[in-house]
Amino acid sequence: MRIKKTVIEKLTNLAKKSDVRSQHAAAILNNKGEIIVSATNYHLHKPYNGKIWKPEGKYTIHAEEAAYIKFIQKYNHLIKGGNSFILIVIRIQRGGTNCLHSKPCKKCTQKINKLIKKKVISKVYYSVPT
Repeated sequence: MRIKKTVIEKLTNLAKKSDVRSQHAAAILNNKGEIIVSATNYHLHKPYNGKIWKPEGKYTIHAEEAAYIKFIQKYNHLIKGGNSFILIVIRIQRGGTNCLHSKPCKKCTQKINKLIKKKVISKVYYSVPT
């Protein structure tokens, strides 16, 4: 399946909103190529002195994981129906629009492989430099 240019543009614009140094965005698409959910990587904010929240945390949620969490929260019933979805991850150059390699980390690779094995995700696409 060919990914629509509008999907790439939406994810590129979404990645620009990421508060993490390495700007990623991910989306889960249905079999028609339509975005069901999308998300960016973001800092997981931790309480400071138990009351005030820091503007940045030490930990980040990766875009793939954020998209899947959102998907489970809204569309868990679709997984049980035996549907299979497509995952797209884009990384852009900070301050620009050029795509970069968005190869997953080891943890995300393991999670994605589990989803493929369970037939939740059928295909995964990652950006490469343009």
